[in-house]
Amino acid sequence: MNVISKLVRSLTAGSLVIGLTVGFASAQDAPKLTEVFKTPLATAAENEIAVMHVDYPPGYSSPKHFHTGQVLLYVLEGTGALEVDGAVRTAKAGEVIQEAAGKPMVMSNDSTSEWLRFVIFQVGPEGEPTHVKVD
Repeated sequence: MNVISKLVRSLTAGSLVIGLTVGFASAQDAPKLTEVFKTPLATAAENEIAVMHVDYPPGYSSPKHFHTGQVLLYVLEGTGALEVDGAVRTAKAGEVIQEAAGKPMVMSNDSTSEWLRFVIFQVGPEGEPTHVKVD
């Protein structure tokens, strides 16, 4: 098993214990993003890993943005739709989406009744923001 796979499994288990919450809300609610863990990587100079737990209410779509580092997105609950370059990829609970750094994208929860909950594992430049909005 490679290092990234072990890291994803370990951090996913930890984030479930630390960050998993259950809630109900209307489509007007804002998403909740909780940074669970962030540290420089011992094996990669000037890089860090950030782990974020994200909750999207029913019907929510993110603003168009890009990530400054390589991303693995692990879906905990619901089904997410990721649009990059006009192509849409979906992932349901237990599935992973890989995102390239610097690619503008939109993440959506198309459900009208279910929350979308996922964990982002991002490896990128130390000290940089994890994501940047695109106008």
